Amino acid sequence: MVIGSESPEHQVIFHVVNFWNFLNPRPENAPPEYDVGRVVFEGGGWRVTLQSVPGLGDLEACLRNDSGCGITHVGRAEKVDGSAFSRKDARELFDALHSFLSFARGMWSPPILYVGVDRSGTPVWQDWTVRQASPWRVVMTWFPEHEPQCLAGAFPGFMRLWLDPDHRDILQVAIHWYIEANLGSGAIEGAVILCQNGLERLAYYIMVHERRTLRERDFGRGGLSAAERLRRLKAWHDFRGTITLHPNLCFTIADVVWDLFIEGLLRPGFNDSNRNLPFFHLTDFGKEAIKDDSTPYDPDGYIKSLKNKVPNIDPVIVRYVTESAQTLRQNCLLSSTVTLGCASEQAFPLLIEAYHDALNAADQTKVDKDVNSSWMIKHKHTAFMKWYESALKPRLKVAFSSDQIGELDTALDFVFTYFRKNRNDVGHPSDVPLSRATCTAHLTIFPSYLRVFYDLMDWLKANKPL
Repeated sequence: MVIGSESPEHQVIFHVVNFWNFLNPRPENAPPEYDVGRVVFEGGGWRVTLQSVPGLGDLEACLRNDSGCGITHVGRAEKVDGSAFSRKDARELFDALHSFLSFARGMWSPPILYVGVDRSGTPVWQDWTVRQASPWRVVMTWFPEHEPQCLAGAFPGFMRLWLDPDHRDILQVAIHWYIEANLGSGAIEGAVILCQNGLERLAYYIMVHERRTLRERDFGRGGLSAAERLRRLKAWHDFRGTITLHPNLCFTIADVVWDLFIEGLLRPGFNDSNRNLPFFHLTDFGKEAIKDDSTPYDPDGYIKSLKNKVPNIDPVIVRYVTESAQTLRQNCLLSSTVTLGCASEQAFPLLIEAYHDALNAADQTKVDKDVNSSWMIKHKHTAFMKWYESALKPRLKVAFSSDQIGELDTALDFVFTYFRKNRNDVGHPSDVPLSRATCTAHLTIFPSYLRVFYDLMDWLKANKPL
């Protein structure tokens, strides 16, 4: 029943049934008028003040004995910006407060007896609507009576969800099942079923509609078990709770995320309901790029993997490979190909030097004459491969398996020539076809290719003089 006019009001006075007798800790420098029975919380543009009634301790004792209902708190609701609002706005707020306060209390604890007040303090309407209330009882709840300010921490997020119609529906259903289970409806067995029903509804909404990490059929006949659905929900909740960032990392992470956008691995939007930032998704190209643990799209991880494969790697090679991976991530495929070719060509003179040092003086002179007769890397490669086939390979066949010899042949001749030719082709104006997938493959095989060079250099150093 509503009495009064539809005039806009600036405050609403209301009363709460059977809420906890909370105590707000008194700060050291609190003024004399500080009230330990008062708490203020804001959310959705509203400021709500909740004040315990005088003599609440005695009233609570009576309610405990009689299992009845009583007005335990008086409240005031107003807009944070001080603006006027309608009676409809107030009713929508009290619908939210009914669920929020009951959720905190662990049983139905409604706001009732609303009085709308205009700017001058004159009552303009009264609402005597009856809401569901539970008789007083002690129940388990998440709300700590000696930390009522947690209401101020929870209310903004609650209102943010409540103001979204889709979230409001699932909130109301979940809170309903939670309270009925907490009240022991249907005895212990019934309470377990009610609680599980609420959790499964939450899991369905969050994992299927909001996060889209599960499908409709996962909640149907033949889908995931009830235990697995709840395990997935808990895993999602635990993951959200473990992310705590140091303030100094925020800009670093933002830089990395923007780099991934530029590189084409991420794009804005998550689903049809969240098509723009801050939501984002992994592109098809991104899904392919992250399949390999040593992907060049992980700058630190790729170089770390390279150094793990080749611990004594030449720093010049590292410099060129790093730039090759960096330019690939920026889709500069010509630059990536040229710099990777330079890294490969830096490895070959190191191998020639290791072979030279492993020879006796007479053979060193012959190798120097053949290999250094031209500054061109192609000539040096051709001259070395003649020595490799005629003098070095027969020695290696005694120490290496046939598979290892095959790897050496492929790396020293075919792969080296392939990288050198690619570098030459793109280093001159030409219409050489390149793709991200091809350049990614080049960088992916490079660590293993380079490992072959260094394995041979290590053997030469360990077995000199030949």
